[in-house]
Amino acid sequence: MIISHKHKYIFIGLPFSGSSAISKELIELYDGESIFAKHTNIQAILDAKEIDISKYFVFAVYRDPLDITRTTYSKYLNNAKEVYTNKKFLKENGGHVSRKAVRCYNYIQSNKISFQGYIRYKYRGFIPYDFVFSINEEYLNFQINFESLNEDFKLALLKIGIEPIRDLPIYNKTENKIDIDGSIKHIVFEPYYLRKQNVFETLNKFKMRILLMQILYHILHPIRKYKWLKMDKARTVKTDEYFSTIQNDLNAESKS
Repeated sequence: MIISHKHKYIFIGLPFSGSSAISKELIELYDGESIFAKHTNIQAILDAKEIDISKYFVFAVYRDPLDITRTTYSKYLNNAKEVYTNKKFLKENGGHVSRKAVRCYNYIQSNKISFQGYIRYKYRGFIPYDFVFSINEEYLNFQINFESLNEDFKLALLKIGIEPIRDLPIYNKTENKIDIDGSIKHIVFEPYYLRKQNVFETLNKFKMRILLMQILYHILHPIRKYKWLKMDKARTVKTDEYFSTIQNDLNAESKS
């Protein structure tokens, strides 16, 4: 997560959404500073109760779930930097890779699983997709579309009141990403697309299976939210010194 008290913005860096490129750019050129962990959700700031986010321009990147899934599958296929085979990358050794991810990698490699097979394996054919964007979106003042990352990032800066200095550099790009049939539509993604829509509104519009998946999504969503926020607390260190500095700056600003 990146914050600027000078320009009053907060960028929520979500996984697989160009967050590395944007975070790096905000820090280098637009007075941003890193706060909490890289992929911490906005609830960390809300829980800290030291910053009034209503006074900040909050933004993040939205990326289509099918494209995110394609990216994760490509990472499993390519094993860039040997993250799934080198034990130094395991979480227990201070890295970022879980044992569950290693098991998924081994399953895909051993059985030569296709993209469709990966979706069936990951979601068991009936578990609806969800992503951390869903627990941040209600706090956003603006969302960047991943498909137009550079243009929307510039637009976000203009909305903040900052003149863009340059195009957004490409950073941490997934190599050798697989091509998929654009017609692929899997039922596990449908509830995510419909997440803002009331279940009863879709009762007569969609097939019963999609309706049941949508109900399951709303049942699982609070559990997933709890898990994501618990992970935030595990990887985030709140320092009294940091927030003391923030409060002093805000007090000084209010007196000026």
